[in-house]
Amino acid sequence: MMDYKEVDSRGRYSVSSEYRNSLPETKDIRWNDDFFEDDDDAGVGIVAVFDFEYDKIVRFTTQYKYARQLSLVGLITIYLYFLFFEVEPTVVLLPVVCYILSFTPFLVKYQVRWEAYAQHVVVTRDGIRYVRDKRRSCWGFTICDRGKHSKTVPFDKITDCDIVEPAGNSCLIIPNILMDVHVDTASSGGEGKPHELVLSGLKDAHGFKKLVWAMKRTKEAGGGGGPFGYYRAPTETTASQQFNSKNIEITKMPMEGGTMQCTDMDSKEIKGILHEIRNELRDNNQLLRQQMKKNNDKTSDIV
Repeated sequence: MMDYKEVDSRGRYSVSSEYRNSLPETKDIRWNDDFFEDDDDAGVGIVAVFDFEYDKIVRFTTQYKYARQLSLVGLITIYLYFLFFEVEPTVVLLPVVCYILSFTPFLVKYQVRWEAYAQHVVVTRDGIRYVRDKRRSCWGFTICDRGKHSKTVPFDKITDCDIVEPAGNSCLIIPNILMDVHVDTASSGGEGKPHELVLSGLKDAHGFKKLVWAMKRTKEAGGGGGPFGYYRAPTETTASQQFNSKNIEITKMPMEGGTMQCTDMDSKEIKGILHEIRNELRDNNQLLRQQMKKNNDKTSDIV
């Protein structure tokens, strides 16, 4: 069992204590999906995994696909009826025959299940990670398989995370029963990319939203230590402070023989710098004397 989650008395996974003690939003989160237990890319820094309502997704998507396919076949059939019924009546049945021979009506429920059960989502200490695992597609042959792909949205890139409640019908007769979670970034919202990430059918969509905002607030507040530790590029100020404290340690010491004792910097370099400063001061003093002499000469001429 991995250290990022624990099994409660009901046999479901829960958030590990290191995150549960730091974030109140994680106390009631439970899940059954163990996909990320064997996922090498997400085995470190996992905060919580969120389950999909696979049965609901399969039921709704299957009905929706059947409704669209049958509507399309019906419209094409009606169109051919008005064009060719008097000339060649058998042409009217061509869309129905092609639809059946393609095995599409027999494969829809399998295709939907392959796609639905391949998706997984996890909230890590760095962001949201969405994965579609390797799965079958089309007719289910090996040559038709689709490879695994994933998408990570860092917390510092997220601009909005909101929920769309189900309402109304799709295709006039299919009730919408899936809750959608929309995750937006600064780059989303354009043509062809209305949202950075859309999660349909999450079992605990509200818990997911609360956790995402809590993690984002923690990161923005500078939660770089403890369980939320992540790499921060050093700023110019911190870098200069580190350089000054470690590499330039010039310590004031008692003067011995008119020289100052130093550390980490060659005394010859110090002497060279002091000589340059002395020469600059001499030049400045000479310029000031010349300027004062000119002023005095002008004053005497006026008198």
